[in-house]
Amino acid sequence: GADIHELCDYMLKSQQPSYTQHIYCKNCKENVKSTIYNTILELRCSETTWSKKTIRAGAISGQSITNWIHAFLHGKTRSKCNRCNSTQTEYRTNYNVKPPLIHIILNEKISVRLDQTITCDDNQYRLAGIIYFGSFHFTCRVIDSAGRIWYNDGIQNDGKSRYEGHISSMHSQLLQTAPGQRKASVVIYSLVSGA
Repeated sequence: GADIHELCDYMLKSQQPSYTQHIYCKNCKENVKSTIYNTILELRCSETTWSKKTIRAGAISGQSITNWIHAFLHGKTRSKCNRCNSTQTEYRTNYNVKPPLIHIILNEKISVRLDQTITCDDNQYRLAGIIYFGSFHFTCRVIDSAGRIWYNDGIQNDGKSRYEGHISSMHSQLLQTAPGQRKASVVIYSLVSGA
């Protein structure tokens, strides 16, 4: 079977550098380390990201996607400046282009609150899709630009998408699961045109 996370990494890979993430020392005003990424902005919601990569206060479960993105892109780090030995370091992210998509890999052990819209460095994004996994089978929900939710299970309903309603009337918690005891595995946000 296919690993959905590897598939997303492959499908959303860019030929050109997409963004650079710096670890910046607030004390000596220098970049400690810089990493260039060739993927559409990806975030993994894991205990490692929350508690080891960034210094965050509060419980890991129940945080919003907005909080995760802020922690990942601008949070304090555990890195030490190799120039002045300060631990006052933080992430800073520079984009070569506005990421058209943000994909977020969820961990089934961590409850994440899905936001209908998010702001990432002054760019507005909308929830565009959710991929679910369970019983060795993937299904998805697609949210079109008008906010209509379409559910698709390739085995059911002759492979056709089924209309479920409008995003404004669907509670975030209901989007966490899909029929067949499937849990959200990947969430995709799309850049709002004109943003």
